Amino acid sequence: MTGLKWIVHAFQGSQDDLPEENADASAGSSSFSVESTDQNGIEAQTDSSSTDQQGVQNGSSTQNPAQSDASSSGLLADQNHSSSESGRTDGSSDSAAGGNTSTSAPEFITVDASYFDDALFIGDSRTVGLMQYCKELDGHATFYCQQALTIFNLLTREVVKTDHGKISIDQALQEKQFGKIYLMIGINEMGTGNDDYFIKHYQAAIERIHALQPNAIIYLEAIMHVTGRKNASDPIFNNTRINRRNERIKALADNVTYFYIDMNEAIDDANGNLRKDLSYDDAHLLGSSFGYWYDFLKTHAIAHE
Repeated sequence: MTGLKWIVHAFQGSQDDLPEENADASAGSSSFSVESTDQNGIEAQTDSSSTDQQGVQNGSSTQNPAQSDASSSGLLADQNHSSSESGRTDGSSDSAAGGNTSTSAPEFITVDASYFDDALFIGDSRTVGLMQYCKELDGHATFYCQQALTIFNLLTREVVKTDHGKISIDQALQEKQFGKIYLMIGINEMGTGNDDYFIKHYQAAIERIHALQPNAIIYLEAIMHVTGRKNASDPIFNNTRINRRNERIKALADNVTYFYIDMNEAIDDANGNLRKDLSYDDAHLLGSSFGYWYDFLKTHAIAHE
């Protein structure tokens, strides 16, 4: 199959197996519409009864994100959630998702753009921005990314555009093999469930990806931080909670099949927050800032045997 690309849809949340403390809070908040879209793939929350959708084509040109409304941050949350985040609710452990675990730290190499010729990037609006602003990377890699994508609909939502219509990422992964797969997902899920609920779905997703792509190196990318201003003011989207989930993601890396990489190292300030000069809305990168992410990827690669 040729011409695999991505397409934007409105997000519809998943409430299956929600922890008891969150099930009631999420009722009636499972659908958000996409009201406005800029080149960085930012989506605004609007009336939950609306399902108006706005498609985005690869390489389309719109206004500079720095000029868009900073209130349209695109972070999806039910602000009424009161997540209890201590203890285990699903019986899962922090053991690596892969069967064999290497105790040694991964040996990263520096690569050029050709390394990404067989790479696939999966993610939400932040990865949409990486695709749109890193033209060199977009010229080599494949992207399956979408506004408001979450770990709960990652594999089932029909986001991949083909010559014969739209298909799910799961189906697309059955039809084409990749050498490397990069996954950054998790910011839109901060207001849904607790850490156990999130990591249960995350682990299931990467294990499914590995089953469909047994020869691929799978990069588990840390959830990108928010700025210090947002970190101090937002009870849902703050770096304390992001870091806690990043630690759970890191624990799934076995350094054999799954490798954890944290691009926050390239964009954080001295306090561990996203540098405010690199963001226009406290949560997404400016178009001119995506080079930091791309440069990090080029210096944190695993040799593909």
